[in-house]
Amino acid sequence: MPDVEYAAASVPCEGEDVCGDRMLFASTKKGFIFGVVDAIGHGKDAAVLSDAVIDTIGNSQVAEDAEDYLPQLFKQCHERLRQTRGAALSLAVFDVQSNAMQWLGIGNVSGMIISRDRSGMASYHPLLVQSGVVGDRLAYLKPVQRTLRPGDTFIVTTDGIRPSFADRLPTRFTPRSLANHIIDTYRMRRDDALVLVARYRKCGHAGNCD
Repeated sequence: MPDVEYAAASVPCEGEDVCGDRMLFASTKKGFIFGVVDAIGHGKDAAVLSDAVIDTIGNSQVAEDAEDYLPQLFKQCHERLRQTRGAALSLAVFDVQSNAMQWLGIGNVSGMIISRDRSGMASYHPLLVQSGVVGDRLAYLKPVQRTLRPGDTFIVTTDGIRPSFADRLPTRFTPRSLANHIIDTYRMRRDDALVLVARYRKCGHAGNCD
């Protein structure tokens, strides 16, 4: 069984053939990294910028164990997107050896964690997202630290998903069924929409459990 199972769903803005929102999910030496990019605008033009962010992160030479790993990734993406419309970006890095997570979000890509206690009661924890635009203006880059527990579920959405999606989440779900439920029920047709759902399990290598 993998350390994490995840699934994503996306839909382009009405009138577009391509969704400009993109997701990243990759294994690292200590665990895995995932994130969502929402370039300003929509469709093919936005997709070019979002893909540039994913490419920058994938080719970064910043050491994973660097104290400023996430801020450095954001700064590199910021430089890559200068002279463009920019993008919103949220990234999470998981260390499965220490059951720890770092999160950093800039702009309108939001995140939350669903945790359950031993009785099965769920609690919802929004993840802090700072103002700014990657490529235009960056806020003070301070990642959020959090301890992970098996079963923690992470949901990351772009602003093409209505915030009310969190009001009526199903109590039992797989990452795939939840991603599909959110995109089908809460997408806004006037913008690209993407949702990424990941459930932490702590046991092997990251894998896509579609």
